[in-house]
Amino acid sequence: MTEPGIFRTVAVPLGIAVLFLVLTPKLCQRAVVQATARRPIVQTSTEPSRAGLVIASSTPAPGRSTDFHFPDGLDAARIEYLVEIDQAFATSSVMPVTEGAPITQELLRRQYVEKHPDGTLVPTREGVMNVKGATDSADGWIV
Repeated sequence: MTEPGIFRTVAVPLGIAVLFLVLTPKLCQRAVVQATARRPIVQTSTEPSRAGLVIASSTPAPGRSTDFHFPDGLDAARIEYLVEIDQAFATSSVMPVTEGAPITQELLRRQYVEKHPDGTLVPTREGVMNVKGATDSADGWIV
């Protein structure tokens, strides 16, 4: 191989490496400095700035309240575990839907049952779709 051929073989990869490893970061750094010099950073919050991405949302935090006071040795995770392993919470609760039952008012409010003129309670289409395991009995509907 001639000397100009070796020079071209070595010079082209070195030139590309210098371009991407040395010149590009300097150009990017210069562009960032110019961009921040044009636009001052304004903090509108009175909170101290936090590192990383901070997303502000108008949606409240889901169901977490800080006013719970647990007895010694218990916390939210322990109570959740105890509820998960207790078989009493695994079985469904069965209630008759009669005139005086406490669940009847809630089912009427959600329009899952409707009251007929003869006084009987009959599930609506939404009630059949949303209340799982409802059966008819002599006492009324059982959910």
